Amino acid sequence: MNWEEKIYEAAVSTLVQGFAVYDFNVSYTNGTAKILVSLDKLDDPHGSPNIEDCERFSRLFQLKLSTVSELEDSPLHYTIEVSSPGAEREIKMPEELERFKDLPMKVEYNQEGKRLSYIYSFIKIEKNITYWKIADVKRNRKENLLKKNNEEKQISLNDIYKVSLFVDF
Repeated sequence: MNWEEKIYEAAVSTLVQGFAVYDFNVSYTNGTAKILVSLDKLDDPHGSPNIEDCERFSRLFQLKLSTVSELEDSPLHYTIEVSSPGAEREIKMPEELERFKDLPMKVEYNQEGKRLSYIYSFIKIEKNITYWKIADVKRNRKENLLKKNNEEKQISLNDIYKVSLFVDF
C-alpha cells in the first residue's frame, strides 16, 4: 500500500459518525503534497458540513497523519485542505438521487445528440431510467417552464452527463 492509500485510510478512520469522505485528492508541487478532503455531512439536507466540522476533522486528521508521514515513501512536506462539497455539489449517480430528491437539481443530459440542461425535481429511478419533473424554482418560473412543460420527463442514466444540486436565489 502506497502513501496516498494510507492517508486515504487515515482520512476515513478519522471520520466521526454521520460523516463520509465525498472527495479525496493528493497533488504534488515541488515535493510538497497537497491533501484535499471534501467531507459529506450525511444528516444535513445539502450534505454540507460547517466550518467547525471541517476544523475538527482537520485537527484529528493531522494527528493521524503524523504517524503516516513517518513512512518511507511519504513526502517531506504536506498541506491539508478540508472543505464542504459546496452548495451546488455534484450528485454521485445514481446512489445519491434518492438522498437529495427533495432538492432541485440541475440535470445535464443528451437528448437526440443535443446537450440540454434543466432544473428538475427527481421523482424515481426504475432500472436504468430516471424520472423527473420541472422544479418549482425562480429560474423555471421566469422561463414559464412550469406551465409549458409539466409532464414527467424520462432520462436514461446513460444519457446523463452530470447532476448537481441547484440553489435558487
